[in-house]
Amino acid sequence: MKFPPPKFGGRVFFSPLATKSRNLHLQRLTLILFFSLSKGLFAQEYNSALISVYIEKDLNENSGKSYPRLAELAHDPEFDLTALADSLEDYLSSGYFSDFPFKVLDRNLVINDPHYHEYESHYFEKEENEPVSVASGYKMFLLEQTDYHEHDADELFSVFPQINTFLSASVKFHLVRSNINKKMVEIKPEFKLHFWDYKKEDTHVFSKSTIYVSSLQSWDPITNDPDREVLINELRYALVALIRKLKESRKKMIQKVRQKLDLN
Repeated sequence: MKFPPPKFGGRVFFSPLATKSRNLHLQRLTLILFFSLSKGLFAQEYNSALISVYIEKDLNENSGKSYPRLAELAHDPEFDLTALADSLEDYLSSGYFSDFPFKVLDRNLVINDPHYHEYESHYFEKEENEPVSVASGYKMFLLEQTDYHEHDADELFSVFPQINTFLSASVKFHLVRSNINKKMVEIKPEFKLHFWDYKKEDTHVFSKSTIYVSSLQSWDPITNDPDREVLINELRYALVALIRKLKESRKKMIQKVRQKLDLN
C-alpha cells in the first residue's frame, strides 16, 4: 500500500533528496533549451549571390586522353555555347536554390549592378586561354582558385555588402567512346557548384553528372571535323538530360550542402 506524503501545516512535505533531484532535472532542461536556442541564434546565416554561370568549351576528358581537334574547336569563336549557359542559368534562377541553407540574391540585382561589371580581378576572372561561354549578363569568375589576394577578395565583397558567400555554377562536357559500343559516342555532362566563404577561407564544390548517349555514332574526333551545329545540338540534349538529373537529385544535393556546411 502506498502512503501519501506527510503534511505539515497544510503543506505537502518533500524530502530534501526529492527536492535536489527535481532541481537537477530542471537544470538539465534549462541547459538543453539554452543550447537549442543558441544553435539557432548564433548559427551563421548564409547570404549568397550567384556571380558566374558558364559552360566549358573544352570537350576533352580530364583523364588525360585528349583529341587535338576538340582542343582546336574549344578556341573556335564560332563554337559558341552561350545559349546553353543561358539555359543552365535560367534553370538555376527559377527556384533551384529554394530550400537550400542559404539565401541567393535575385539575379537582376547581380547582372544589373554596374559595380559588378566594373569589378576586375586578376585572381578570380578567367585567363585569356580559358575557353568558356558565359551566360548572358554575367562575368567569368574562377571561385575554385585558392591563391586569392585578401585585398582583391575584400573588393569583391564590397560590391555586394549584404553578401557573405558567393556561388558560381559551371558545366563541362566530356566526349568519350562508349565502352559498350565503340561506334557510339557518350557525352558526360558534369555540373559543378562552387560555394565560396571568404571569411572562413572555405571553398566547397558540389557536383552531379549523368550520361547522354549521343547520335554522333559515325563521328570520330581524331579523324573527322565535327559539324558545329550538330555538335552544339547534341550538347543541348545532354544539358537537358543533366538538368533532369539535377531536378531528381535536388533533395540529396540540399542534404549534401547542409552536411558540408555543418548545418544538420
